[in-house]
Amino acid sequence: MQETLKRYKIHARDLCSNSRASEEGTQQRMHEVTVVAENIDLLEDSKRKLMGENLESCSWNELHELEDQMERGLRNIRGRKNQLLEEQVEQLKDWERQLQEENALLQKQVSYCSSQSVICFKSPSRLI
Repeated sequence: MQETLKRYKIHARDLCSNSRASEEGTQQRMHEVTVVAENIDLLEDSKRKLMGENLESCSWNELHELEDQMERGLRNIRGRKNQLLEEQVEQLKDWERQLQEENALLQKQVSYCSSQSVICFKSPSRLI
């Protein structure tokens, strides 16, 4: 009987400590949820301001900071746009070079055919 009571007390103590740990974990998660919700609110407010909404409540310093953020964003956008345009120009130059090489080959074929008085069929890769 003593052994049974001893096991009961140990089990009850373990349940109590598990309950406290579970409660502390729940409180920790609730705190984390609150922090995340506050961060979401701040980000949504910042987004609205960047979109030009709800600017009436902004101070001069906040408006100046928003202007700086937008200028940095525009610089980044223009930089990326210029990079893409430069890449496109390089691709077009490569294509132009390929077309010029193909044109030179075709001109050689035409010249050969006309000098040989042979009927040739046009093919960009070879004489037929």
